[in-house]
Amino acid sequence: MAADEACYSLLGLGSAALPLVMEALRSATSSDVRLRLAQVIAHSHTAEALPWLTELLDYPAPDIWKTALDGLVMVADDALVCSEVSQILTAAKARRTNEVGMDHEAIGQVQPPEPNATTRETGEPG
Repeated sequence: MAADEACYSLLGLGSAALPLVMEALRSATSSDVRLRLAQVIAHSHTAEALPWLTELLDYPAPDIWKTALDGLVMVADDALVCSEVSQILTAAKARRTNEVGMDHEAIGQVQPPEPNATTRETGEPG
């Protein structure tokens, strides 16, 4: 219960807390604490988390990099960063070709908008 409250408090601090959360994750000796901190970063739902989520993709522990995958998919809901997230996921897949779970599923969930997409009805950018 206290761990949940701590995570919610960290999320409430916003993106300014992300560097400190990542620093704490790097120095944590408990795998449970590292996972909780990774979840805070993943659930920040902000483009400012991209550098840390990208770093977490290279962690050896599957629960950490899978949490990073989830976070990247959540951040990709923002059309402004969707293409960047797609590139990050593609590069991660290339680095971790033998990892179970590092497959097309997450990449398939991120669909960058087509460049210069327009709506048929108005001709205005979509």
